[in-house]
Amino acid sequence: MSFSKLDSNHIAPASLELYKDPLSLFVLAFPTAINLEEIKLEGFNIGFGKHLDFAVQLLKKSPKLSMLEIHITKGSKASDSGLLEDTIEDDLRMLETVKLNGFRASEMELCLVKLLLSKSPALHHIVIRAARSINDSLHFKAKKKLLNFPRASLKAQIVYHSRSTNS
Repeated sequence: MSFSKLDSNHIAPASLELYKDPLSLFVLAFPTAINLEEIKLEGFNIGFGKHLDFAVQLLKKSPKLSMLEIHITKGSKASDSGLLEDTIEDDLRMLETVKLNGFRASEMELCLVKLLLSKSPALHHIVIRAARSINDSLHFKAKKKLLNFPRASLKAQIVYHSRSTNS
């Protein structure tokens, strides 16, 4: 995953060569916090392990993070959601807003939402914009699962936009 654009805290992957990119190596190897307050990941493939590893490392190294936005380009058909469980030991204490665009309700995407809800005591909103490619039945199942996830914040609200409300 190389980065075609790095504007303040905006990261857009252009390819999948994660460990060849100097910024990726810097984030993964840097021993202390990088203290980003906002992160925007574009071109994110949640099913690709290196993208997921990179995102988790960014979250771990950004204790002041208040806003996270992810534009998902590919979902995951794999059911290895165990990769996300217990990946972040400490709470994301400052995270208030999460935006997920291109949500396909894959097991990995649902696991990511569950992780963020359970590790973010200051969370106010998770705004999910579903991909146009998912059907109404999948929307319903996803909403049902999302409502049952435990939350670290009593104020956390999930705002779900299906394709009919995306216009």
